[in-house]
Order: sequence, then C-alpha cells, then structure tokens
Amino acid sequence: MKDLTVLIAANFIKSHPKIKFIKQVLDSLSFCGISQDTPIVITHDALNVKIAKKEEVDCYRQYFVNLKQYCEEELSYKNLIITETEQWGHLTLNVKHGMQFVKTKYVLVLQQDIAFTENVPVYNLIDLMEKHQEIKHLRFNTRTNHPIWDQWDGWKKDGKTVFHEVNFDGVKLCYTPAWSDQSHITTKEYYDKIVFPDCAGSDGYIMLDVMESRLNPKCHENHARYGTYIYGEYGKPKTTKHLDGQETGRTNW
Repeated sequence: MKDLTVLIAANFIKSHPKIKFIKQVLDSLSFCGISQDTPIVITHDALNVKIAKKEEVDCYRQYFVNLKQYCEEELSYKNLIITETEQWGHLTLNVKHGMQFVKTKYVLVLQQDIAFTENVPVYNLIDLMEKHQEIKHLRFNTRTNHPIWDQWDGWKKDGKTVFHEVNFDGVKLCYTPAWSDQSHITTKEYYDKIVFPDCAGSDGYIMLDVMESRLNPKCHENHARYGTYIYGEYGKPKTTKHLDGQETGRTNW
C-alpha cells in the first residue's frame, strides 16, 4: 500500500438522489490499480441554504442514504469516510474540509462526475513524483493532450509554445502553464502550503477561477512553484471522462 488517499469532492447535483455518477467514479478506481485498503474520503459541500429548495434538500438527504448503503453493501473499498461541510463553500471550502481527513503524503483528488476511462499507473506515478520533485501537480486530462487555445495551455513565450512534451525516465508527460482542479495527484502539503494559501478568503468561490487568476498567462514564470504536468505524451487521448452530473448536455470539458 502506497502513502495515498483518494479524495472525492462532491456537491448537490440535479441527478440526486441517484448515485449513478459517483458510483461510476468509485468503480473507475479499478483503472488505477490501488489497493483495497486505500483510504477514500468523499467530501460533500453543504447546500446553500439561501437558495436551496425543499425538494433539493430532500434529494440530497436521500442521496446520502443511498450512497452509504452502496458503500457498506457493495463497494470493495472499505477504508471510507463520507463527510459534509457545515456550511456551503463551493469547491474551495469543500476540499479544505475533506483534506483534514487525509493522513497520507499523497492524495488523488477527484470530482464526483469525472471518471477514469483507461488504466493509470498511480503508484508508478507517485514513485516518479518522488524522484522528480518538479512534478508537483499531475493532472489527468478530460481531453486530448494539446493546447486548448493560445492564451491558456498553448500560451507562447518568445515564440515558443509553452505546452510541450517532457520525458521523465521513459514516462511522457506534458508541461502545461494551466492549473486545473480536475483529477490529479499531488501531496497534502501542496494543498496546505500552496493551494489553500493562494485561495485564502475564497470560500464560496470556484477554486479553478481563483487559481487561474493567479497563474494564466504567467504560469510559465511560476511553474517552479505550481509544477503542473498532464499525464501522457503530446496528443495522448483523454484518460478521464466528464459524466455530466449537472445534466448540462456537455460531457467533455
């Protein structure tokens, strides 16, 4: 067993009280090859009481009943914590809340409706991060590995595209100037010393928006601090899929 915890961030979505999306995420952990005794923390954002409707409250409460029943009766991973924030705080506060239960060095941070779609050698990647300390935040893409647009992943400096392939001991990753809160491996210390301080006072805001405002388009200057890479070579197809738990009609962003 590696020094790893899985942290899954969840909140109220339109598909509740069904658990079909988070169940797919939990089931997709089989692609990661992690041991059955790996700690898993499922942290939930509380409902925003200022705008929540009664039917939403009822659905959310029933979702928790359904989720706990599934985890107790069917889920093979038994080292599990299901928790909820005391107040609504969007992803920033929710991840802060869940991270207090993480006792391991490394954490695989996932979202409730983004599932793995192919094998990802998580333990090997942890070994790689141990050896190459510049890899601090290793993302798993929901799209093919290529620049999204010129001012983000494809930002250019002195005529050179910043997004590019890097080979670490035979493992190909993509150097990227763009930070994302989607599926990634990092350390608890990374959140405690970099992400949370950068997001100070941002409870209730989208973590991605806060981090992007600090990084893009200057992440090339800050890359030593944030250390973001994407798993796989340039042009590699996506390794995760957005399952559209919010029923927006989009499944790949």
